[in-house]
Parts: sequence; structure tokens; C-alpha cells
Amino acid sequence: MGEQQTKRTVTGRELKWIAVLSMTLDHIGAVLVEPKIPGFSNPYAAETFLTGGETSYLYWLDVVLRYAGRLAFPIFCFLLAEGFLHTRSRKRYALRLACFAVVSEFPYDMARAGTWFDPESQNVFAALFLCLALMEALARWEAKSAQMPAFFGGAVLLTGAFCLAAELACCDYGFLGPLLVSVLYLFRNDKRNQLLFGAAIVSVEVTAPLAFLLIRLYDGTQGKKNGKYFFYIYYPLHLLILSMVGKLVT
Repeated sequence: MGEQQTKRTVTGRELKWIAVLSMTLDHIGAVLVEPKIPGFSNPYAAETFLTGGETSYLYWLDVVLRYAGRLAFPIFCFLLAEGFLHTRSRKRYALRLACFAVVSEFPYDMARAGTWFDPESQNVFAALFLCLALMEALARWEAKSAQMPAFFGGAVLLTGAFCLAAELACCDYGFLGPLLVSVLYLFRNDKRNQLLFGAAIVSVEVTAPLAFLLIRLYDGTQGKKNGKYFFYIYYPLHLLILSMVGKLVT
């Protein structure tokens, strides 16, 4: 009898690296490529790109980069939910997200809008902080709810409130963040439905559901723990570098 084939799995750290790579490709497209495409923000200009205009190659490069970048946010949300469930201190976890949300806002606004402060959009750490607060609210409500109907009703109201807050605060990805994290948390013990409903929520982005094929391979372990703060530091740093490069090449 042949040897049984070993199933390929990924650790939390490996998932995080995949998400970071995906995010970087997405931001290269947004910060460096799209500004080079004349009339990119004009929806009626798409016909020129599709029929082979002079900058059509930039358009298709941007499509590839942005589609590759759609994998990042679902993975970050999944890892956030896992981190919430396994962290030693939820307060310190929330404080880290809040601090880096503040630190990252200037680089984010510079990369996105070329200005020191843009109230029309907040960086991903702000979105993740709000999502963490939602899970804390759901956990507390779950502890107080003796019956499923009451818990379900409260969970729907809480999720709706945080989705509205994300939209009002102009968080990156808007209501999708709290909605996705709510599903990931509520179905934490039902991996099949967690993956199915999660993929359905992010299907508004063509390639985003593919992230759940990678999440399905998660083995439940963190992987190597060294470089804990690298991922926090990398986000504002790479945005700052991209914004500087963008100014140099314009």
C-alpha cells in the first residue's frame, strides 16, 4: 500500500505573509500605476483601455495588481478573529491596533490622496480596531444571553450598528469589515459555514473569495513568533515609501 499523501497546510504566520504580499501588490497598483493612466477615474474612458489605447498596458497591469490585492483583507479579518480568540490580553490587542491606526493615518492619506489628512477614508488598522470592538461586544452579549433567539437578535443589531459606524467613519472597506468579522466570529466553531458565508460576503470583489481557499488550509497554529511587530510597522512604512516613490515618478 502506498504512503498516505500529506495534506498541505499553512500556519497563521504564512497566511499573514500571503496577505502582506497581496496588500503590497494592491497598493502598488493604487499608488504607482493608476495615477499614470490618463482619465482612469472616468468610467467612460474604459473603452479606450479595452480597445488598446497607448496606456492600455498600464490599465491591465493595474487590473492584475488590484485583483491580486483582493486576497489581503479577508485574510487579515480571519487572522484578527483568530487573534481575538487566542490573545492573552484583548485590551493590549485593541491598544496596538488603535496606536497603529493613528500612526498609519498620515502615510495612508499621503499614499491615497497625496495630502496630510483626508477625512474621506481611514486606514485598515482603524477598520480592524472597529472589528475587534464588535467581537468584544458580541462576546459580552453572548455571555449574557441564555437563549439563542435573544443572542441572534442582539448579534444582528450589534453587527448592523458597527457596519453603520464603519460607513460613517469612512473606514477602509466600509461595512464589509464588521459584517465579515461578525460571520467569522459567530461561525468560529463551524468552519464549513464560516468559509461559505465569508466567501459570499466578499464576493462583491471578484477574486476576494479565493482567499478562503487559503484560509481553508489553516492548521490552527501561529507558526514562528519572531518579528511580532514587523507586520504592524510594515503597513505605514510601505505606504510612506510608495507615496514618496509616487511623487518622484510623477
